[in-house]
Formats: sequence, structure tokens, C-alpha cells
Amino acid sequence: RFRNRRRIYAPRVLKNDIRRQYATMMVNVFNSFDEKVFASLLRTFAVPSMQVQKLVVPELPSSEIFKEAFRNQLISGAVNGMQWSMVHFLVLKSLCPDNIMRIISTKLLTRSDTSKTLLTITVQLDFTRIHNVHPLLFTEDMFEAFANEQQQQRTTEANFSALSALPDAFSLKNIAHRTDPFSYFQQKVGMSIPLLVEPQPVSFVGTINVLIDEAKRVERVEIVD
Repeated sequence: RFRNRRRIYAPRVLKNDIRRQYATMMVNVFNSFDEKVFASLLRTFAVPSMQVQKLVVPELPSSEIFKEAFRNQLISGAVNGMQWSMVHFLVLKSLCPDNIMRIISTKLLTRSDTSKTLLTITVQLDFTRIHNVHPLLFTEDMFEAFANEQQQQRTTEANFSALSALPDAFSLKNIAHRTDPFSYFQQKVGMSIPLLVEPQPVSFVGTINVLIDEAKRVERVEIVD
């Protein structure tokens, strides 16, 4: 893990290094609402085994029916980052179509004893809640369903050892086709997603730590409050 000590870190990234553009690229693609562009970004700039470590999920008001329907919303530890990122991108796009991310600050540091780089991005996310569900916890529940389904498929495959990191049924393309929060809620709860009486603007600031390997591809992402 990277530690913020001057004796370990050294600013060795040149001004024209593409890693200095990662924060802007990530935010611009997130705000594009184009899942094909988002998937292309992941495939191009992230390793297939990229992990996401979710440390904190901001508290938002939630309806009683949501609390009853989704009991095990959070997934602890590191997960398949590409799939997790795609599910979150698509659910937020559907439930909060006006969401927009802004960069507040960035910091890019390298370690003197390794070729890896740490990119720290502080962002502000603004969106309007129009559905009476917690949009971030909703995405966690959907991802958990995908993860469980994928695990079941893997355990029943005769050639499990030959499977790639992203089986076809759970590729980014297929996940994009299958991620429909409205159908998912209908199947799980037996009703349409309830609407709020009045839309609620939401805004919060968070920090994203991005670990970049020696090939300049994202290896790990940590999302902190």
C-alpha cells in the first residue's frame, strides 16, 4: 500500500505523460453516459484483473420497502473492478440521468522503490434523486446478483480452469445489455420502483485512489469518503 511519506514518494511523472490525463479522461467518460466508450476506457487503460476496494458508501435516505427488499447490499473487500464499474455506471445512468462528476483536485505520485504510480482524485458528484431507492446501494445489490450468478456458472463449468477472467456471459458488453434496474426491481420486489413525492438534489465529495502499474494501466481503485 502506498504511504504518504516524502521519503517514499517522488514526483517523477513528466508533464506530457499520459498518466497526467487519466483523471480528466475518467471523468469525461463518466459524464458522457456512453457505455460503449466507458467499456472501451476500461479495456484500454485497466488490467483485466483490476480490483475496486469500496471503503465507504455515503448515507442517503431510503424507503422502508427498499430496506426490506435489500438486506445484504454491501460487498466487502476487493471485487472484479471492470464488472463492478460497468454495473454502477449503467445503474446511475438509468436512475440519476442528470448526474455529473467534477474534478476538485488531483495528485500524481510515484514511489522511489517501484515503477507504480498513485493517482489521487478528489471529485464532486451531483445528481437528483427521483426514485425512492438508494441509487448507490441499489447498484451494490445488482452487482452482488451478477457475482453470485457468475460464481454458480463457474462452479458448474467442466473446464473451469480454462475460463478467462471475464466469461462471455459476464463480459462488459453482455453486462451492459443485462443491466436494467427497473426490470431487476420488478423481479425482486414485485412492483415498479417507487417515485419520490419531490425530487431531491444530492451532492457529495469523495476521493478516488488509482494505482497504476508500470505499463500505465490501472491495477486497483480505492473509493474513499
